[in-house]
Amino acid sequence: MEQIIKKSVLVLSCIAFIACNDSKKSTEKPVVNVSITSGVSHDILNKKVSCGDKNYSFSIPNFTSQTDADKVLNYNITKLITQDFIDLTYQKDASLNSIYETFLNRRERVLCEESKNEGLLDVKTIFVSDTEKFIGYELEFTRNDHKGRVLKTFLKPDMKEIKLADLIPEGKEYDVLTIFNANLQQAVANLITDIPTGELRDKFIVYLNNTAFQFDPEDFKTCDLSFQVNSKISKNLRLAKKVDLPKGFEFLNNTVVIEIDAYQLTHYLKLSNIIE
Repeated sequence: MEQIIKKSVLVLSCIAFIACNDSKKSTEKPVVNVSITSGVSHDILNKKVSCGDKNYSFSIPNFTSQTDADKVLNYNITKLITQDFIDLTYQKDASLNSIYETFLNRRERVLCEESKNEGLLDVKTIFVSDTEKFIGYELEFTRNDHKGRVLKTFLKPDMKEIKLADLIPEGKEYDVLTIFNANLQQAVANLITDIPTGELRDKFIVYLNNTAFQFDPEDFKTCDLSFQVNSKISKNLRLAKKVDLPKGFEFLNNTVVIEIDAYQLTHYLKLSNIIE
């Protein structure tokens, strides 16, 4: 009997291992061949997990065009909500909607039943932009009391993700670096609005006055980028940069966003594929 039990455990372990491998494969960055010339349908999945007097809100976009564009657009969203799936698996072809439901069930178990304040504590969809030339989105989240952001922009028709480096013409590198360094300093300074008046705020002001925040040119190849569409003639370029903050300021979102009117940057960036 003991040998049978051991064999059963071994079989179950193998199944679990295979399932884990399948789940890992599902988070591999998709390689697709698409041509998107119209809007990509989406909905916003938005539910709360309530534990007594505490509410945790999780809002994410779910792209539902039934084309391979969905795989590209949903990839980073899936990656975000499955990062804590240590003890869970899912089919590699599972829809984001079904993965989201699994995510919510796990959040309820961890946050409510086990009373552990860990993993994703909130996710918020800031916006989804979908124009004739590009599609993108921006999310904010809190994980283990640390805040972060996800910004993405994909050009149509081939759904290639773009970074700021893709938009900088030859000879404009220094100008662009100067512009974004100046705006980075202000973006970090804006964090002061999230700090209560008193000794902690004074400490932050001293830190700001003694610290120069700067981009490395290589950052423009990796930093997340989004474009917020306010109207047909108003689009804001938003570039994210993770900065180092001193101990005691972990509650701030140290992935700051530099926001500039895209039309003001047409002399410095190649934006014909973004704005009209």
